[in-house]
Amino acid sequence: MSQSTEPRVRAEYLAVDIKPRSCDRLLAAVTIRYATMSGYTDLSERVYVPVPRANAPFRLFFPVYYSPGSYFAGLELTEADSECIAAMRRIRDLDRTPILLNLTLPPDWQQMKLYQTLTNWERPSAPYRVRVYAWPRMLDPARLDLRHVTLPALAPLSHSRIVSGDAADRWVVRGFSRSSTSFLVRLPERPVAKGLCFVARGTLYRGAFTLGLLRNQLWATTVNVTAPGEFLAVVEAPDDGAYVPALANFLMGLNRRNDFVVTSAGWASPNHPSSRQALERRLE
Repeated sequence: MSQSTEPRVRAEYLAVDIKPRSCDRLLAAVTIRYATMSGYTDLSERVYVPVPRANAPFRLFFPVYYSPGSYFAGLELTEADSECIAAMRRIRDLDRTPILLNLTLPPDWQQMKLYQTLTNWERPSAPYRVRVYAWPRMLDPARLDLRHVTLPALAPLSHSRIVSGDAADRWVVRGFSRSSTSFLVRLPERPVAKGLCFVARGTLYRGAFTLGLLRNQLWATTVNVTAPGEFLAVVEAPDDGAYVPALANFLMGLNRRNDFVVTSAGWASPNHPSSRQALERRLE
């Protein structure tokens, strides 16, 4: 669908179906790539689409633009993510679609709230949508083996009084904290190679928190999870060394209450065998 730059601006509306097929992913990373001349804004962006477990697709709708200096060049996916793409279509009758919305529709979208919600008082209107927080910013969580990340037992870990386990084997963080940046959970120190990632997944209902790696009792790298809804937070070890993964409050202003659950947390290896072997060799 790519082409050279044009003397005028025009738009197309595309749809991509994401289905499990032969892909073994939690998220499929789809990069909408633009070819951009010097001096023009690059409109390229990466979208993470949940891969459904059933055969009905997640459907991604998005507009693309062609203009002088910048034009849609195509979709970029890894070989593994490309197995999740069932179809790509162009919406032809745009006169009936005056507003070209960016949409990620799950199979049951018609049964969901079709309006926005107030995040501090209501549950998210799109709970299926996973917000990705990653550091470094260009880190691609889709390259990680997330399916084998499990949640450690809470009892042996250093944790705050507002953190508890529940019957579903989740970490439940709920309550008021005197300090806006106090630690919530600290995991055991572990020597890792540069590039290995620590991930946490769950749902934030209220408040905010930091996920990061401590080295010599100081933050070596962090991300802040701030928006209500389902999250995937990922931090990468910046160098070879021993790190302590930790969660801490990130409460700004007068708010001193946090409310979120963590369903999985742990070190994640790359999906690609050669990358995994390279990390293992560096640890030997």
